[in-house]
Amino acid sequence: MERLMGLENEYAFHATGPRGGTVDPQHVLQDLNAIAREELPSLPSLNGNGIFLGNGGRLYQDAGAHEEWCTPESANPWDVVRYLAAGEEMLTGLAAKLVARRNLGCATFYKSNVDYSGTGSTWGAHENYMHRADLAKLPEDLIPFLVSRVIITGAGGFDPTTPTGCCFTLSPRAFHITANVTNSSTNDRGIYHTKNEPLCSGGYHRLHVLVGESLYSHTGNWLKFATTALVVAMAEAGLRPGRDMALRRPVDALRAYASDPTCRTTAGTVSGEAISALDIQRHYLDLAQRHRSAPFMPPWVQRAVDEWDVMLKRLRGAPDSVATCLDWAIKHRLYGARIEKRGFTWQMLHSWNNLMRLLRICAELAPGEAPQRTGLTADFVHDPRAPLKDIVKELAPHLAARGMHWDQFDRFMKLRLELFEIDTRFGQLGPGGIFNSLDHAGVLQHQFPGVDNIPHALANPPAIGRARVRGEAIRRLHGSPPRYTCDWSLIVDAENKTALDLRDPWERAENWSAEAMTVREDAQLLTLLRQRAAQTAAEVPF
Repeated sequence: MERLMGLENEYAFHATGPRGGTVDPQHVLQDLNAIAREELPSLPSLNGNGIFLGNGGRLYQDAGAHEEWCTPESANPWDVVRYLAAGEEMLTGLAAKLVARRNLGCATFYKSNVDYSGTGSTWGAHENYMHRADLAKLPEDLIPFLVSRVIITGAGGFDPTTPTGCCFTLSPRAFHITANVTNSSTNDRGIYHTKNEPLCSGGYHRLHVLVGESLYSHTGNWLKFATTALVVAMAEAGLRPGRDMALRRPVDALRAYASDPTCRTTAGTVSGEAISALDIQRHYLDLAQRHRSAPFMPPWVQRAVDEWDVMLKRLRGAPDSVATCLDWAIKHRLYGARIEKRGFTWQMLHSWNNLMRLLRICAELAPGEAPQRTGLTADFVHDPRAPLKDIVKELAPHLAARGMHWDQFDRFMKLRLELFEIDTRFGQLGPGGIFNSLDHAGVLQHQFPGVDNIPHALANPPAIGRARVRGEAIRRLHGSPPRYTCDWSLIVDAENKTALDLRDPWERAENWSAEAMTVREDAQLLTLLRQRAAQTAAEVPF
Protein backbone atom coordinates (compact mmCIF):
# COMPACT_ATOMS: atom_id res chain seq x y z
CA MET A 1 0.00 0.00 0.00
CA GLU A 2 1.32 3.43 -0.89
CA ARG A 3 1.90 5.70 2.09
CA LEU A 4 2.18 9.48 2.33
CA MET A 5 4.61 11.25 4.64
CA GLY A 6 6.32 14.60 5.01
CA LEU A 7 8.40 16.87 7.21
CA GLU A 8 7.90 20.31 8.77
CA ASN A 9 11.37 21.68 9.55
CA GLU A 10 12.05 24.82 11.58
CA TYR A 11 15.24 26.84 11.09
CA ALA A 12 17.05 29.24 13.38
CA PHE A 13 17.95 32.51 11.70
CA HIS A 14 20.56 35.21 12.27
CA ALA A 15 21.21 38.43 10.37
CA THR A 16 23.63 41.32 10.76
CA GLY A 17 23.66 44.83 9.37
CA PRO A 18 26.29 46.22 7.01
CA ARG A 19 28.48 47.19 9.98
CA GLY A 20 28.09 43.91 11.79
CA GLY A 21 25.42 44.62 14.39
CA THR A 22 22.60 42.11 14.84
CA VAL A 23 19.30 43.14 13.25
CA ASP A 24 15.76 42.22 14.25
CA PRO A 25 15.09 38.82 12.66
CA GLN A 26 11.32 39.32 12.74
CA HIS A 27 11.35 42.15 10.21
CA VAL A 28 14.18 40.72 8.12
CA LEU A 29 12.32 37.44 7.72
CA GLN A 30 9.26 39.36 6.58
CA ASP A 31 11.39 40.82 3.81
CA LEU A 32 12.72 37.37 2.93
CA ASN A 33 9.20 36.01 2.61
CA ALA A 34 8.26 38.95 0.43
CA ILE A 35 11.11 37.99 -1.92
CA ALA A 36 9.83 34.41 -1.93
CA ARG A 37 6.34 35.59 -2.94
CA GLU A 38 7.78 37.69 -5.75
CA GLU A 39 10.20 35.19 -7.23
CA LEU A 40 8.81 31.70 -6.60
CA PRO A 41 5.73 30.19 -8.26
CA SER A 42 3.33 30.31 -5.35
CA LEU A 43 -0.10 31.14 -3.97
CA PRO A 44 -0.79 32.79 -0.60
CA SER A 45 -1.88 30.56 2.24
CA LEU A 46 -5.59 30.49 3.04
CA ASN A 47 -4.88 31.43 6.67
CA GLY A 48 -2.75 34.40 5.59
CA ASN A 49 0.57 33.03 6.78
CA GLY A 50 3.13 32.13 4.16
CA ILE A 51 2.82 30.60 0.73
CA PHE A 52 2.28 27.26 -0.98
CA LEU A 53 4.81 26.59 -3.71
CA GLY A 54 4.80 25.13 -7.18
CA ASN A 55 6.71 22.07 -5.92
CA GLY A 56 3.84 21.25 -3.54
CA GLY A 57 5.47 22.43 -0.32
CA ARG A 58 4.81 25.32 2.02
CA LEU A 59 7.06 28.12 3.32
CA TYR A 60 6.13 30.46 6.14
CA GLN A 61 7.40 32.48 9.08
CA ASP A 62 6.44 30.71 12.27
CA ALA A 63 6.18 32.13 15.77
CA GLY A 64 9.45 32.99 17.45
CA ALA A 65 11.07 34.59 14.40
CA HIS A 66 12.03 31.42 12.59
CA GLU A 67 11.28 30.07 9.14
CA GLU A 68 9.51 26.78 8.52
CA TRP A 69 9.75 24.66 5.39
CA CYS A 70 7.14 21.94 4.89
CA THR A 71 7.85 19.31 2.27
CA PRO A 72 5.02 18.19 -0.01
CA GLU A 73 3.22 14.97 0.82
CA SER A 74 5.52 12.26 -0.51
CA ALA A 75 4.87 8.59 -1.21
CA ASN A 76 8.37 7.35 -0.37
CA PRO A 77 11.35 8.30 1.83
CA TRP A 78 13.50 9.26 -1.17
CA ASP A 79 11.14 12.11 -2.00
CA VAL A 80 10.98 13.37 1.59
CA VAL A 81 14.78 13.67 1.74
CA ARG A 82 14.91 15.15 -1.78
CA TYR A 83 12.37 17.88 -0.99
CA LEU A 84 14.00 18.62 2.35
CA ALA A 85 17.28 19.26 0.53
CA ALA A 86 15.48 21.31 -2.14
CA GLY A 87 13.85 23.49 0.50
CA GLU A 88 17.20 24.20 2.10
CA GLU A 89 18.71 25.21 -1.22
CA MET A 90 15.74 27.52 -1.65
CA LEU A 91 16.31 29.11 1.77
CA THR A 92 20.01 29.60 1.06
CA GLY A 93 19.19 31.30 -2.24
CA LEU A 94 16.56 33.55 -0.65
CA ALA A 95 19.01 34.56 2.09
CA ALA A 96 21.60 35.59 -0.52
CA LYS A 97 19.03 37.76 -2.32
CA LEU A 98 17.95 39.25 0.99
CA VAL A 99 21.53 40.28 1.81
CA ALA A 100 21.87 42.01 -1.56
CA ARG A 101 18.54 43.84 -1.37
CA ARG A 102 18.79 44.95 2.25
CA ASN A 103 22.55 45.58 2.19
CA LEU A 104 23.01 43.22 5.11
CA GLY A 105 26.26 41.86 6.45
CA CYS A 106 24.85 38.33 6.49
CA ALA A 107 21.59 36.40 6.64
CA THR A 108 22.07 32.82 7.73
CA PHE A 109 19.80 29.86 8.44
CA TYR A 110 20.80 27.15 10.88
CA LYS A 111 19.54 23.58 11.09
CA SER A 112 19.57 23.84 14.86
CA ASN A 113 17.82 21.64 17.39
CA VAL A 114 18.52 23.43 20.67
CA ASP A 115 19.92 26.71 21.95
CA TYR A 116 22.87 26.60 24.36
CA SER A 117 22.65 30.22 25.48
CA GLY A 118 20.10 29.50 28.20
CA THR A 119 16.91 30.63 26.46
CA GLY A 120 15.46 27.12 26.48
CA SER A 121 14.63 27.37 22.78
CA THR A 122 14.32 24.33 20.56
CA TRP A 123 13.54 24.06 16.86
CA GLY A 124 11.24 21.30 15.67
CA ALA A 125 11.55 18.76 12.90
CA HIS A 126 8.03 17.37 12.91
CA GLU A 127 7.32 14.25 10.86
CA ASN A 128 3.89 13.41 9.48
CA TYR A 129 2.61 9.97 8.44
CA MET A 130 -0.83 9.31 6.99
CA HIS A 131 -2.52 6.23 8.45
CA ARG A 132 -5.76 4.51 9.48
CA ALA A 133 -4.49 2.83 12.63
CA ASP A 134 -6.37 2.50 15.91
CA LEU A 135 -5.57 5.74 17.73
CA ALA A 136 -6.09 4.16 21.16
CA LYS A 137 -3.45 1.50 20.52
CA LEU A 138 -0.95 3.56 18.54
CA PRO A 139 1.02 4.99 21.51
CA GLU A 140 1.86 1.50 22.82
CA ASP A 141 2.80 0.39 19.31
CA LEU A 142 5.08 3.35 18.61
CA ILE A 143 6.68 4.63 21.83
CA PRO A 144 9.36 1.90 22.17
CA PHE A 145 10.29 2.39 18.53
CA LEU A 146 10.44 6.18 18.73
CA VAL A 147 12.57 5.99 21.88
CA SER A 148 15.04 3.44 20.50
CA ARG A 149 15.43 4.90 17.00
CA VAL A 150 17.52 7.70 18.54
CA ILE A 151 20.62 5.59 17.81
CA ILE A 152 19.92 6.21 14.11
CA THR A 153 18.04 9.50 14.06
CA GLY A 154 19.79 11.49 16.79
CA ALA A 155 21.26 14.81 15.68
CA GLY A 156 24.06 14.77 18.25
CA GLY A 157 25.04 17.60 20.55
CA PHE A 158 25.00 18.40 24.24
CA ASP A 159 22.49 18.39 27.06
CA PRO A 160 21.10 21.96 26.84
CA THR A 161 19.75 21.86 30.41
CA THR A 162 23.17 21.80 32.12
CA PRO A 163 24.11 25.46 32.74
CA THR A 164 27.85 24.84 33.17
CA GLY A 165 28.64 21.39 31.79
CA CYS A 166 28.88 19.91 28.31
CA CYS A 167 27.48 16.37 28.41
CA PHE A 168 27.42 14.72 24.99
CA THR A 169 24.12 13.23 23.86
CA LEU A 170 22.91 11.54 20.71
CA SER A 171 19.79 13.72 20.97
CA PRO A 172 19.86 17.21 22.51
CA ARG A 173 16.14 17.60 21.81
CA ALA A 174 15.46 14.58 24.05
CA PHE A 175 15.80 16.95 27.01
CA HIS A 176 12.83 18.94 25.72
CA ILE A 177 10.68 15.78 25.72
CA THR A 178 9.05 15.51 29.13
CA ALA A 179 6.04 13.20 28.76
CA ASN A 180 5.17 9.84 27.24
CA VAL A 181 1.96 11.09 25.60
CA THR A 182 0.79 14.68 25.21
CA ASN A 183 -1.17 17.00 22.96
CA SER A 184 1.24 19.92 23.38
CA SER A 185 3.92 20.77 20.83
CA THR A 186 5.48 23.70 22.70
CA ASN A 187 5.35 22.70 26.40
CA ASP A 188 5.44 19.26 28.01
CA ARG A 189 6.26 17.74 24.65
CA GLY A 190 5.56 14.03 24.40
CA ILE A 191 7.24 11.07 22.77
CA TYR A 192 3.83 10.35 21.26
CA HIS A 193 1.82 13.38 20.15
CA THR A 194 -1.96 12.99 20.15
CA LYS A 195 -2.62 15.80 17.67
CA ASN A 196 -5.04 14.40 15.11
CA GLU A 197 -5.46 16.90 12.30
CA PRO A 198 -5.98 14.74 9.20
CA LEU A 199 -6.08 17.59 6.61
CA CYS A 200 -7.77 15.13 4.27
CA SER A 201 -10.80 12.87 3.89
CA GLY A 202 -11.16 9.11 3.53
CA GLY A 203 -10.90 8.19 7.21
CA TYR A 204 -7.19 8.94 7.35
CA HIS A 205 -5.35 10.26 10.38
CA ARG A 206 -2.08 12.16 10.55
CA LEU A 207 0.58 10.91 12.94
CA HIS A 208 2.50 14.02 14.04
CA VAL A 209 5.91 13.09 15.49
CA LEU A 210 7.67 15.68 17.68
CA VAL A 211 10.52 13.62 19.06
CA GLY A 212 12.63 13.74 15.89
CA GLU A 213 15.46 16.15 15.10
CA SER A 214 16.83 18.07 12.13
CA LEU A 215 19.39 15.91 10.35
CA TYR A 216 21.81 16.51 7.50
CA SER A 217 22.67 12.91 6.67
CA HIS A 218 20.65 11.61 3.75
CA THR A 219 21.06 8.09 5.12
CA GLY A 220 19.83 9.15 8.57
CA ASN A 221 16.85 11.00 7.13
CA TRP A 222 15.97 8.19 4.73
CA LEU A 223 16.05 5.57 7.49
CA LYS A 224 14.04 7.79 9.82
CA PHE A 225 11.13 8.01 7.40
CA ALA A 226 11.39 4.52 5.92
CA THR A 227 11.51 2.66 9.25
CA THR A 228 8.84 4.79 10.92
CA ALA A 229 6.50 4.33 7.96
CA LEU A 230 6.93 0.55 8.18
CA VAL A 231 6.13 0.55 11.90
CA VAL A 232 3.03 2.68 11.27
CA ALA A 233 1.98 0.22 8.53
CA MET A 234 2.35 -2.72 10.93
CA ALA A 235 0.38 -0.90 13.63
CA GLU A 236 -2.34 -0.08 11.10
CA ALA A 237 -2.52 -3.78 10.19
CA GLY A 238 -3.14 -4.67 13.83
CA LEU A 239 0.17 -6.46 14.45
CA ARG A 240 0.71 -4.56 17.76
CA PRO A 241 4.46 -4.22 17.11
CA GLY A 242 5.33 -2.52 20.40
CA ARG A 243 3.25 -4.59 22.78
CA ASP A 244 6.17 -6.80 23.94
CA MET A 245 8.62 -3.89 24.10
CA ALA A 246 6.81 -1.57 26.52
CA LEU A 247 9.32 0.48 28.51
CA ARG A 248 8.82 1.17 32.19
CA ARG A 249 9.95 4.82 31.98
CA PRO A 250 10.10 5.82 28.29
CA VAL A 251 11.37 9.40 28.77
CA ASP A 252 14.19 8.21 31.03
CA ALA A 253 14.97 5.43 28.54
CA LEU A 254 15.18 7.96 25.70
CA ARG A 255 17.74 10.05 27.57
CA ALA A 256 19.66 6.98 28.73
CA TYR A 257 19.94 5.59 25.20
CA ALA A 258 20.96 9.02 23.96
CA SER A 259 23.75 9.25 26.55
CA ASP A 260 25.71 6.29 25.19
CA PRO A 261 27.55 6.56 21.83
CA THR A 262 28.35 2.83 22.01
CA CYS A 263 24.59 2.07 21.88
CA ARG A 264 24.92 -0.56 24.63
CA THR A 265 23.01 1.10 27.47
CA THR A 266 19.90 -0.75 28.60
CA ALA A 267 16.58 0.40 30.02
CA GLY A 268 13.91 -1.48 31.92
CA THR A 269 10.74 -2.84 30.35
CA VAL A 270 7.44 -3.28 32.17
CA SER A 271 8.17 -7.02 32.26
CA GLY A 272 11.39 -6.38 34.17
CA GLU A 273 13.80 -7.04 31.32
CA ALA A 274 16.82 -4.78 30.68
CA ILE A 275 16.92 -4.07 26.97
CA SER A 276 19.06 -1.92 24.67
CA ALA A 277 17.94 0.38 21.86
CA LEU A 278 19.55 -2.03 19.39
CA ASP A 279 17.45 -4.87 20.83
CA ILE A 280 14.23 -2.91 20.41
CA GLN A 281 15.09 -1.86 16.88
CA ARG A 282 15.93 -5.46 16.01
CA HIS A 283 12.52 -6.56 17.32
CA TYR A 284 10.71 -4.12 15.03
CA LEU A 285 12.94 -5.01 12.08
CA ASP A 286 12.36 -8.76 12.53
CA LEU A 287 8.61 -8.18 12.51
CA ALA A 288 8.86 -6.07 9.35
CA GLN A 289 10.99 -8.73 7.65
CA ARG A 290 8.43 -11.43 8.45
CA HIS A 291 5.65 -9.33 6.89
CA ARG A 292 7.55 -7.73 4.01
CA SER A 293 5.31 -9.49 1.46
CA ALA A 294 2.06 -8.44 3.14
CA PRO A 295 -0.29 -6.28 1.05
CA PHE A 296 -0.28 -3.50 3.66
CA MET A 297 3.44 -2.89 3.20
CA PRO A 298 4.66 -0.16 0.80
CA PRO A 299 6.31 -1.19 -2.51
CA TRP A 300 9.77 -0.19 -1.21
CA VAL A 301 9.61 -2.40 1.89
CA GLN A 302 12.40 -4.78 0.83
CA ARG A 303 14.89 -1.95 0.36
CA ALA A 304 13.84 -0.53 3.72
CA VAL A 305 14.36 -3.73 5.73
CA ASP A 306 17.68 -4.39 3.96
CA GLU A 307 19.02 -0.91 4.79
CA TRP A 308 17.64 -1.08 8.32
CA ASP A 309 19.41 -4.41 8.88
CA VAL A 310 22.72 -3.07 7.54
CA MET A 311 22.57 -0.04 9.83
CA LEU A 312 21.78 -2.04 12.96
CA LYS A 313 24.74 -4.30 12.26
CA ARG A 314 27.00 -1.28 11.76
CA LEU A 315 25.84 0.24 15.03
CA ARG A 316 27.34 -2.67 16.95
CA GLY A 317 30.67 -0.92 16.42
CA ALA A 318 29.42 2.59 17.22
CA PRO A 319 30.48 5.31 17.33
CA ASP A 320 33.43 4.74 14.95
CA SER A 321 31.50 2.44 12.60
CA VAL A 322 28.98 5.19 11.74
CA ALA A 323 31.24 8.24 12.14
CA THR A 324 30.89 9.26 8.47
CA CYS A 325 27.20 8.59 7.88
CA LEU A 326 25.02 9.50 10.91
CA ASP A 327 24.77 13.05 12.25
CA TRP A 328 25.38 12.26 15.91
CA ALA A 329 28.45 10.14 15.16
CA ILE A 330 29.92 12.67 12.72
CA LYS A 331 29.62 15.29 15.45
CA HIS A 332 31.04 12.93 18.10
CA ARG A 333 34.20 12.55 16.02
CA LEU A 334 34.41 16.32 15.44
CA TYR A 335 34.03 17.05 19.12
CA GLY A 336 36.59 14.39 19.99
CA ALA A 337 39.17 15.97 17.71
CA ARG A 338 38.65 19.40 19.30
CA ILE A 339 38.73 17.94 22.82
CA GLU A 340 42.04 16.23 22.08
CA LYS A 341 43.44 19.39 20.50
CA ARG A 342 42.74 21.28 23.72
CA GLY A 343 44.54 18.68 25.85
CA PHE A 344 41.46 16.92 27.21
CA THR A 345 39.89 13.48 26.74
CA TRP A 346 36.26 12.34 26.82
CA GLN A 347 36.88 10.85 30.28
CA MET A 348 38.36 14.13 31.53
CA LEU A 349 35.33 15.95 30.13
CA HIS A 350 33.08 13.55 32.04
CA SER A 351 34.99 14.24 35.24
CA TRP A 352 34.80 18.01 34.73
CA ASN A 353 31.06 17.77 34.10
CA ASN A 354 30.61 15.96 37.41
CA LEU A 355 32.77 18.54 39.16
CA MET A 356 30.77 21.41 37.67
CA ARG A 357 27.53 19.90 38.93
CA LEU A 358 29.02 19.67 42.43
CA LEU A 359 30.31 23.24 42.32
CA ARG A 360 26.98 24.60 41.21
CA ILE A 361 25.17 22.80 44.02
CA CYS A 362 27.67 24.14 46.53
CA ALA A 363 27.40 27.65 45.12
CA GLU A 364 23.60 27.56 45.28
CA LEU A 365 23.64 26.42 48.90
CA ALA A 366 26.34 28.83 50.05
CA PRO A 367 25.42 32.27 51.40
CA GLY A 368 26.17 35.37 49.40
CA GLU A 369 26.06 36.04 45.69
CA ALA A 370 24.70 33.09 43.70
CA PRO A 371 26.30 32.05 40.39
CA GLN A 372 23.14 32.88 38.43
CA ARG A 373 24.24 36.50 38.75
CA THR A 374 27.99 36.14 38.60
CA GLY A 375 28.28 33.07 36.41
CA LEU A 376 30.25 30.01 37.52
CA THR A 377 33.48 31.46 36.14
CA ALA A 378 37.13 30.87 36.98
CA ASP A 379 37.19 34.20 38.85
CA PHE A 380 34.19 33.18 40.94
CA VAL A 381 35.60 29.74 41.75
CA HIS A 382 39.09 30.98 42.63
CA ASP A 383 38.06 34.17 44.44
CA PRO A 384 39.47 33.82 48.01
CA ARG A 385 36.45 35.77 49.25
CA ALA A 386 33.89 33.62 47.39
CA PRO A 387 31.89 30.91 49.18
CA LEU A 388 33.65 28.12 47.26
CA LYS A 389 37.19 28.70 48.58
CA ASP A 390 37.03 25.88 51.13
CA ILE A 391 35.49 23.45 48.63
CA VAL A 392 38.18 24.28 46.07
CA LYS A 393 40.92 23.62 48.60
CA GLU A 394 39.31 20.39 49.82
CA LEU A 395 38.84 19.00 46.30
CA ALA A 396 42.37 19.72 45.05
CA PRO A 397 43.88 16.32 46.04
CA HIS A 398 40.90 14.46 44.59
CA LEU A 399 41.38 16.27 41.28
CA ALA A 400 45.07 15.45 41.27
CA ALA A 401 44.28 11.77 41.70
CA ARG A 402 42.30 11.96 38.45
CA GLY A 403 44.94 13.88 36.53
CA MET A 404 43.02 17.14 36.90
CA HIS A 405 43.94 20.44 38.50
CA TRP A 406 42.24 23.76 39.08
CA ASP A 407 44.36 25.52 36.46
CA GLN A 408 42.35 23.60 33.84
CA PHE A 409 39.07 25.17 34.94
CA ASP A 410 39.21 28.14 32.61
CA ARG A 411 40.39 25.96 29.72
CA PHE A 412 37.44 23.64 30.28
CA MET A 413 34.97 26.53 30.18
CA LYS A 414 36.49 27.84 26.95
CA LEU A 415 36.42 24.35 25.41
CA ARG A 416 32.76 24.07 26.36
CA LEU A 417 31.93 27.23 24.38
CA GLU A 418 33.99 25.99 21.43
CA LEU A 419 32.05 22.73 21.35
CA PHE A 420 28.74 24.59 21.42
CA GLU A 421 29.90 26.78 18.54
CA ILE A 422 30.90 23.71 16.53
CA ASP A 423 27.43 22.27 17.10
CA THR A 424 25.77 25.47 15.89
CA ARG A 425 28.03 25.94 12.86
CA PHE A 426 27.60 22.28 11.93
CA GLY A 427 23.97 23.10 11.11
CA GLN A 428 24.62 26.28 9.13
CA LEU A 429 22.97 26.11 5.71
CA GLY A 430 25.13 26.90 2.71
CA PRO A 431 28.79 26.29 1.91
CA GLY A 432 30.03 27.89 5.14
CA GLY A 433 28.46 25.25 7.37
CA ILE A 434 30.70 22.57 8.88
CA PHE A 435 28.63 19.64 7.64
CA ASN A 436 28.52 20.99 4.10
CA SER A 437 32.25 21.73 4.18
CA LEU A 438 32.98 18.14 5.22
CA ASP A 439 30.59 16.84 2.59
CA HIS A 440 32.19 18.88 -0.18
CA ALA A 441 35.62 17.68 0.97
CA GLY A 442 34.48 14.11 0.34
CA VAL A 443 35.12 12.82 3.87
CA LEU A 444 31.51 11.78 4.57
CA GLN A 445 29.55 8.78 3.32
CA HIS A 446 26.01 9.87 4.08
CA GLN A 447 24.59 10.11 0.56
CA PHE A 448 21.76 7.68 -0.17
CA PRO A 449 21.33 6.20 -3.66
CA GLY A 450 18.26 7.65 -5.36
CA VAL A 451 18.19 10.89 -3.38
CA ASP A 452 19.13 13.02 -6.34
CA ASN A 453 17.87 15.57 -8.86
CA ILE A 454 17.45 18.24 -6.19
CA PRO A 455 17.10 21.10 -8.75
CA HIS A 456 14.09 19.34 -10.24
CA ALA A 457 12.48 19.11 -6.78
CA LEU A 458 12.98 22.85 -6.32
CA ALA A 459 10.53 23.56 -9.12
CA ASN A 460 8.34 20.46 -9.50
CA PRO A 461 5.98 18.53 -7.22
CA PRO A 462 6.11 14.78 -6.52
CA ALA A 463 4.67 12.47 -9.16
CA ILE A 464 2.06 10.88 -6.87
CA GLY A 465 -0.81 12.21 -4.79
CA ARG A 466 -2.54 15.52 -4.32
CA ALA A 467 0.78 17.36 -3.98
CA ARG A 468 1.24 16.88 -7.73
CA VAL A 469 -2.20 18.36 -8.49
CA ARG A 470 -1.67 21.23 -6.07
CA GLY A 471 1.82 22.02 -7.34
CA GLU A 472 0.82 21.97 -11.00
CA ALA A 473 -2.21 24.19 -10.29
CA ILE A 474 -0.03 26.68 -8.38
CA ARG A 475 2.49 26.82 -11.22
CA ARG A 476 -0.34 27.54 -13.66
CA LEU A 477 -2.15 30.11 -11.46
CA HIS A 478 0.90 31.99 -10.19
CA GLY A 479 0.89 35.54 -11.49
CA SER A 480 -2.91 35.62 -11.91
CA PRO A 481 -4.94 38.43 -10.33
CA PRO A 482 -4.98 38.07 -6.50
CA ARG A 483 -8.06 35.89 -6.30
CA TYR A 484 -6.55 32.52 -5.32
CA THR A 485 -5.58 31.25 -1.88
CA CYS A 486 -4.30 27.81 -0.98
CA ASP A 487 -4.31 25.22 1.78
CA TRP A 488 -3.25 21.58 1.97
CA SER A 489 -6.75 20.40 1.09
CA LEU A 490 -7.99 23.03 -1.36
CA ILE A 491 -7.30 26.04 -3.57
CA VAL A 492 -9.95 28.78 -3.44
CA ASP A 493 -11.00 31.00 -6.35
CA ALA A 494 -12.65 33.92 -4.52
CA GLU A 495 -13.88 35.58 -7.73
CA ASN A 496 -15.73 32.59 -9.15
CA LYS A 497 -16.57 31.25 -5.66
CA THR A 498 -15.25 27.81 -6.52
CA ALA A 499 -12.49 25.68 -5.04
CA LEU A 500 -10.16 22.91 -6.12
CA ASP A 501 -11.03 20.07 -3.76
CA LEU A 502 -7.88 18.28 -2.58
CA ARG A 503 -9.29 16.46 0.42
CA ASP A 504 -8.58 13.13 -1.25
CA PRO A 505 -4.86 12.57 -0.55
CA TRP A 506 -4.59 10.49 -3.73
CA GLU A 507 -6.28 13.06 -5.99
CA ARG A 508 -5.15 12.78 -9.62
CA ALA A 509 -6.94 15.61 -11.42
CA GLU A 510 -8.16 19.16 -10.90
CA ASN A 511 -11.79 19.16 -9.80
CA TRP A 512 -13.12 22.68 -9.25
CA SER A 513 -16.61 23.15 -7.84
CA ALA A 514 -18.80 25.53 -5.86
CA GLU A 515 -19.59 22.74 -3.40
CA ALA A 516 -15.94 22.56 -2.43
CA MET A 517 -16.20 26.10 -1.04
CA THR A 518 -17.71 24.57 2.12
CA VAL A 519 -14.25 23.12 2.72
CA ARG A 520 -12.94 26.68 2.87
CA GLU A 521 -15.59 27.70 5.38
CA ASP A 522 -14.80 24.66 7.53
CA ALA A 523 -11.06 25.40 7.33
CA GLN A 524 -11.56 29.04 8.33
CA LEU A 525 -13.79 28.07 11.24
CA LEU A 526 -11.24 25.50 12.39
CA THR A 527 -8.48 28.11 12.21
CA LEU A 528 -10.49 30.53 14.36
CA LEU A 529 -11.20 27.79 16.91
CA ARG A 530 -7.52 26.86 17.10
CA GLN A 531 -6.50 30.49 17.56
CA ARG A 532 -9.05 30.91 20.36
CA ALA A 533 -7.90 27.67 22.02
CA ALA A 534 -4.28 28.80 21.92
CA GLN A 535 -5.23 32.19 23.38
CA THR A 536 -7.22 30.53 26.17
CA ALA A 537 -4.34 28.20 26.98
CA ALA A 538 -1.97 31.15 27.20
CA GLU A 539 -4.27 32.86 29.69
CA VAL A 540 -4.50 29.90 32.07
CA PRO A 541 -2.30 30.77 35.10
CA PHE A 542 -0.22 27.61 35.48
